[in-house]
Amino acid sequence: RPRELRARLWYPAAPGARGPYAPWMSPAETAHLQADYFAVPGARLAWPATHARPDAPADRTRRHPVVLNSHGSGADSAFNTALAEELASHGHVVAAVDHTYDAGEVEFPGHRLEVRDKARVQAMTDAAIVAYRAADVRCLLDRLAAGPLPAGLDGALDLGAVGMFGHSMGGATTAHALHEDPRIRAGAVLDGPLFGPAATADQTRPLLLMASAWDSPARDAMWDTLWPHLTGWRRRLTLTRSGHLSYCDLQLLVPQGQSVFAWPADRLEHFLGAGDPQRAVAAQRAYLTAYFGLHLRGIPAPLLDAPAPQWPEIRFDA
Repeated sequence: RPRELRARLWYPAAPGARGPYAPWMSPAETAHLQADYFAVPGARLAWPATHARPDAPADRTRRHPVVLNSHGSGADSAFNTALAEELASHGHVVAAVDHTYDAGEVEFPGHRLEVRDKARVQAMTDAAIVAYRAADVRCLLDRLAAGPLPAGLDGALDLGAVGMFGHSMGGATTAHALHEDPRIRAGAVLDGPLFGPAATADQTRPLLLMASAWDSPARDAMWDTLWPHLTGWRRRLTLTRSGHLSYCDLQLLVPQGQSVFAWPADRLEHFLGAGDPQRAVAAQRAYLTAYFGLHLRGIPAPLLDAPAPQWPEIRFDA
């Protein structure tokens, strides 16, 4: 059958929204994630609720800039909830696509769960994976433009002000989509590699590169190659004392569940670093909000001009 996509939308709600908070993931998704990713069977963990209310009335007092999001390999659109909620709280609509069969788990209507096709993914080149992921992003953007949109969102999106961010392979997808789709005005790569034409092509639109402290010579070489081709606004930052998974919600969730996950100390430090998880997430929220505020809404962002005393976790590399 045709491959299907799901997207999650976070948006500024009208004042006075009521109702229960949305779960981080559905029960079926968290059960699969727990068993497949963390190898923890059974209902041994209580997964969190978010700060978002499903189907809350949207704020329609003005049109909101749109920020697209692409998850990492084996993750899904819930993995950047902490960043999506922050951006929505500052007036953006965040539209995160699930890359079906590369995503770890995606629940469709009717409680149908589609999981990662590991054999299929392993048979593809990285450039091919990024190309089909970028096609997913184009499909999502086309749908947002053509509609129909969920009830109450018509007229609430400013599709003349579109940005995008992604973690890991989602960062590679962001660079590729920024390269080939002129509708995307600014991109942010969170500790991601670069593949395909976007890795060496000239780029005049803004690009923010945020690295973890995880030692990755391959990532650094890719970024070094691309850097001189970035002829517009550009920054290269490092979140110190961090690991590769510090750029997703696992930075917060793994320490809370460590008594059950029981990751060895060296694995914890490799993937999550040695910094304070709360500070790491707060720093990402601050810098991404400043970045998209600057390039999608024209809000001055001195935070992006030089190191800030309030954020010693962020190092300016270029």
